Formats: sequence, C-alpha cells, structure tokens
Amino acid sequence: MREVREETGLEAEIEQQLGAITYWFARRDAEGRARRVWKRVRFFLMRSRGGRFRDRDREMDAVRWFSLDEAERAAAFASERQLVRRARALLTGG
Repeated sequence: MREVREETGLEAEIEQQLGAITYWFARRDAEGRARRVWKRVRFFLMRSRGGRFRDRDREMDAVRWFSLDEAERAAAFASERQLVRRARALLTGG
C-alpha cells in the first residue's frame, strides 16, 4: 500500500491478491557489463480510498485510470492481460 501511495498518490486498500509475474531483464553495472536481473511483480485488486495523482512521487512517468477493457488492450504481455481478466472476474462475479 505504501508503494501505491508513493507511486500513484492514491490511498488504497487491498481486496485480494491477483497473482505475480516473474521475468529476467538485463541491466548494465557500473563498469558497463550486462547483468541479468530477476524480478517478481505482485499484483493486487485494490480499492481507492482517496488521494490525488498529483501527490505522487516522480518515479512513474504517468499515472491514469483505465476501464477494464482499456487495461486489457493496453497490457503488453499475455500474463498481464490474464491478470486483468482475473480482476474482471472478481469484480463481476464471473
């Protein structure tokens, strides 16, 4: 919840865990050598309880709301689209 507050400016509470995505990516170290980094991102269905986007830190380039349909279309990877579909099922009871 702290990360959500810092990165979006919104106060939110967790309703349910949606799942996690793990992947590898490459990053250059101080000497310019490529290093593999393993990352796990956990996703949660959350309910907004207040706050404003303009009160966020500047770590994120942009923050905005999406409808579920827009979120599914905007998701870059199949694993992300699957999480959006899971959120839709939880919200609609389907």
